[in-house]
Amino acid sequence: MLRSIPGMTVLRPADANEVAHAWAYAVKANAPVAMLLTRQNLDPLPPELAAKINIEKGAYVLSDDDDFEMILIATGSEVNTALGAAKILRAKNRKVRVVSMPSCELFIAQDKAYKDSVLPPLCKARVSIEAGITLGWERFVGDNGMSIGLDTFGASAPYAKLAELYGFTPEKVAEKIEKKF
Repeated sequence: MLRSIPGMTVLRPADANEVAHAWAYAVKANAPVAMLLTRQNLDPLPPELAAKINIEKGAYVLSDDDDFEMILIATGSEVNTALGAAKILRAKNRKVRVVSMPSCELFIAQDKAYKDSVLPPLCKARVSIEAGITLGWERFVGDNGMSIGLDTFGASAPYAKLAELYGFTPEKVAEKIEKKF
């Protein structure tokens, strides 16, 4: 819900590499910034993907196939999940683009050309992945897309058990995507 505060920039970095970039952005910002981190053990982005990090644009293409047919948009720790789901989908000959969106606010502030380069309007098969409320993701996935999120609160258990229960494993996310697209 921090995203609903006017003038607030929310940063949800995907791994330690994005955290470093997010911190560099936050200390230079002239407005309030909330950096939301995870306690989970996350795989660091491989160097070839970490080289693409662009926090200041709010979102950037992390991985994609030529002629991709769908876009997976993830934020924070769910970027690892999106990359895992993309690997599963690619093994089934699906062509995927993975977008890391550490800041919705910064992405919205970009010009149309940049936003269209990351989320091309012709690609309607879009999926947002965030273990949080799905509110707000409709502006990125559109009418034909889907948001994988949690619109409930209060479950308590080890992360891996909750990820399995709520469908935030690469396998379960890929399965949901295949059912829709």
